[in-house]
Amino acid sequence: MKYQVIIAGFGTAGAIAAIAAARRGAKVLVLERNTCPGGMQAGGFIFGYYLQQPMGLTAEIEELIQQQQKTDRLGGQPVENRREILENHALEAKAELRYQAVISEILEQDGKIKGVVWHEQGKRFCAECNVLLDCSADAEIARLAGIETFGGRESDGQFQPFTNLYAFRTAAGIAAAANFDAGRIDQYDIRELTQIMLETSRLHLRQDYQNNNPNRLLAPSDQIGVREGLHIRSRKILTLQELLDDKLQVDDPIDWVSSNIDTHASDFCLESTIFQDWMLGASMWGTVLWIPISLGCLLPEKGPEGLLIAGRHLGVDHDLGHAVRMNACMGRLGEVAGTLAALAVQQNCTPSRIPYRTLADALNIPSTPPGDNHALFALSASEIKDGLASDAPGKAIWAARTQGQLELLQKIYAEAEPGSHLRRHAAQALALLDCDTGAEELRACLAERDPWRPKTSRNRNHARGYVAVYLLGRLADREAIPLLQEVWLSPPQTDTFQYQSQAMMTLLKIAEKHPLERMKIADSLKKLTETREWRLESLSHLHRNNSERHDIIFRAIVAAALERWNIPHQFHKLLPTLNPSLQHLRIAQRICPADTTTL
Repeated sequence: MKYQVIIAGFGTAGAIAAIAAARRGAKVLVLERNTCPGGMQAGGFIFGYYLQQPMGLTAEIEELIQQQQKTDRLGGQPVENRREILENHALEAKAELRYQAVISEILEQDGKIKGVVWHEQGKRFCAECNVLLDCSADAEIARLAGIETFGGRESDGQFQPFTNLYAFRTAAGIAAAANFDAGRIDQYDIRELTQIMLETSRLHLRQDYQNNNPNRLLAPSDQIGVREGLHIRSRKILTLQELLDDKLQVDDPIDWVSSNIDTHASDFCLESTIFQDWMLGASMWGTVLWIPISLGCLLPEKGPEGLLIAGRHLGVDHDLGHAVRMNACMGRLGEVAGTLAALAVQQNCTPSRIPYRTLADALNIPSTPPGDNHALFALSASEIKDGLASDAPGKAIWAARTQGQLELLQKIYAEAEPGSHLRRHAAQALALLDCDTGAEELRACLAERDPWRPKTSRNRNHARGYVAVYLLGRLADREAIPLLQEVWLSPPQTDTFQYQSQAMMTLLKIAEKHPLERMKIADSLKKLTETREWRLESLSHLHRNNSERHDIIFRAIVAAALERWNIPHQFHKLLPTLNPSLQHLRIAQRICPADTTTL
């Protein structure tokens, strides 16, 4: 069998890619491992859009879905009509669809894609193609082709939490859907995937359905909502650091994503420095950013020519992946990839040879972005001072940090009243510039367990008390050790998890910088981490009844630090007694590998 374009995956990106390529005349084959189209938008009940609205072909499809939904007997659930419309449009464009098709081999010749081998209902098939699109979301095809991938956060390798999704009947008898965070998962480990799917199914039986609540559970979704996986090593990799430093340059934009930055995490202490600076130091969770996506994010840096990527596994780092994974962006990437594939077929070349301008003209990509982040970085000195004195200081803190306004901040700090908004927010901004001028005020915040929260973000604003703990860690402030040890061993009742987790990480940072303090810090950390009864949990984001366990991972982090400092520990002997899950065992081994010769 011979095709011009083969697409792996018929989900949010793949369906749009198939329609786009086929409409431009390419002979298209779609291989989908599931039994129906739509991906997470259909099988996962995530059919809506976040801050970014659909455009182009995705908007066209969405309008048809909404029109049909008005007469749909399911009311608030456009799942089946989405599947029907996507499939019909692909077939009308003369794309060939194969379900229950799992690709097992990539065929190459002279450094170019030649075709694929797949299995379908127990039978083996083979087909040739000019262009291969990986719309699998999990980089399945890219990995088969030998493309380098990366993913997860640096501290423990974990991806962001997944979503459990369910349909329910409202009091009006209308079917609706909702989702909630259910924990973390490595979807590439089949044992762990199975265990977590079984364990989290109980979360559908919520207290909401008790007593007088009129809502009633109808069914869980066909699949769990995995938010993040591996990313490809592409020709252009976008990073959150570049974006928030106002240094992200994209010369070949294919989309401008409108979104905030959100890991769906509660254990912020294990996220990157730049993320914590943004989320905690400036409390900027709700700030909407404009993020340009480069065409280079879809093109592997190395590997066979003719392979394109469209999906959440595009070339961005873990921190930025949170913002560019939404339905509208995935649909747009699918349209870009499908169009680029068709253009490559028409011009008898590989996709990377198509000039950007040709693609931009074909898709009517605007030459200027619909918005920018100018307001985040361009505040004047007086605007920075006024912002720091207000109850919404986030933008002022970030502008001062990004502009490097060290002298201005030091002057503001020196003249401000101790304990005032102005002085404390100036201290936060100074710490983000690695300046300890405001350390005294940060220690005062910690000593008071300052509960005040800014109004910078629409929600998820953070208390200054534990923000101070994080910033003192950034400064490796050894004078804060007694206060931090007190928090570690006797955390406050409010925000217990944030205080205790940040105290642990800050003590570790201080010990790394000040070797003479290591033994004292190690002794205090071991009082809990080597106590079997100690547990540390937090409530999952978006689900008040689901708690996430963290102590096993934190014990492993402490043990790894103790090994670096040549201080004995009992972690590996203690671990089997803690009833760890497969997930926790995997992460613990990654953080602090066991020396089996000593066990």
